[in-house]
Amino acid sequence: MNRDLRFIYSELSEIIKTEKDSKKAIAKTRPLLDELIATRLVDEKFLRPISRRPAAYLVHRPPDRSYSVISMVWGATQAFPIHDHLSWGLIGVYQNAIREERYERLDDGSNEGYAEIKEAGATDFREGQILEEGLVFDEVHRNDIHRILNPTGKPSVSIHILASDLGMKQRHQYDPVNRTVKKFVSGYDDPDGRIEGRIVAGNDASQIISAAPYATLDTRGMVCPYPTIHTVAKLEEIGKGGVLEVLTDSEDSAYDEIPAKLKSKGLEFVVLELPAGFWKVLVRR
Repeated sequence: MNRDLRFIYSELSEIIKTEKDSKKAIAKTRPLLDELIATRLVDEKFLRPISRRPAAYLVHRPPDRSYSVISMVWGATQAFPIHDHLSWGLIGVYQNAIREERYERLDDGSNEGYAEIKEAGATDFREGQILEEGLVFDEVHRNDIHRILNPTGKPSVSIHILASDLGMKQRHQYDPVNRTVKKFVSGYDDPDGRIEGRIVAGNDASQIISAAPYATLDTRGMVCPYPTIHTVAKLEEIGKGGVLEVLTDSEDSAYDEIPAKLKSKGLEFVVLELPAGFWKVLVRR
């Protein structure tokens, strides 16, 4: 890590630790993001597009996971679903251009799974420009529902600084047509290209990502709590140090039940969200 990056990350840590007002924190963070963009400090491996969808690379995160610096790489015309953040942050356009669509929530959130939102405007941002993301006034009044897309015919890159470990944070994804809201974890792509899919839980630096599994347990079609029950039972059959691969299409199992059980047992694991629409859990016995 070069001296300029060390300074930026040190300053970010100090802002997160000392400034609890989101508007003031954003104002203090803006010059740091300006510097990161102007001096072209992002490593080339975090600028690589993915053909099927926008790429999300974790550029930096401190040990306490109090903030994250993420590189989003947008192929031509690629878009991310409408979502919220539940933390404040900033986005700077590192390469080419992006468009932001802002949304307002009209219902009070009391009906689980239901959300009524409307578009509140769209703005185009070009290279070097910065926009606010996830502005939090309090727990009720937030301005953090939006969608980012690349309106151009060539790749774009945006750098996101968030006051959370955003890729591992459980947030919400919105469908304005069907008026639904569901939980989701955006995850991180692997800049070294070791995996197909995104890391959404567990130790995202773990070497078990590339380890050969001792056994595979396919629980697709099962609902909670059965994928977790079968995972725990299967682990008993594996010798110490062996890696178990678990497949599940249960969102609750992937995001909540299985990770909670593995954490309680002190086991090393990673959860991957695969392009095929299900999840793979890798756990070392």
